[in-house]
Amino acid sequence: MVLLNANYRLTVTLHDIDAAGVMFFAQVFRYAHDVYEQWMTQQGFSLAQIVREQQFALPLVHASADYHAPLRHGDVVDVILSIAELKNSSFTLQYQFVPVAGQSVNSINQVNPPAVTVTTVHVCIHQQSGKKRALPNELVNVFNGGR
Repeated sequence: MVLLNANYRLTVTLHDIDAAGVMFFAQVFRYAHDVYEQWMTQQGFSLAQIVREQQFALPLVHASADYHAPLRHGDVVDVILSIAELKNSSFTLQYQFVPVAGQSVNSINQVNPPAVTVTTVHVCIHQQSGKKRALPNELVNVFNGGR
């Protein structure tokens, strides 16, 4: 697993929680996608531009989440992005939602393990035909730590 030099901080807000007072399960996917889009833009791969240019697309083909501990209203969370797998035409990203020690409603110790781990798999396709294609070399370089 390669960290992608991406660390995003968020605070769980009132509209993120359900009737039980914990983050609604689907919200982690919204946050994960926001982190992905922001990171891609910072690397020079604006998803809006990719969609407009229609050279290729990077649709999700799999998404999963493992919930290890509840996130509650007011919790401060770091989302740590890493690449778990890089193939010729696809990549797997992992997002760890880690409560910030001392700033989390449910803080237990100084070093908190992830409360949630999200995994997404994206495949590169020709936008016109929908057929699988190789990832652009520039994107592979970014995933390998270059720019």
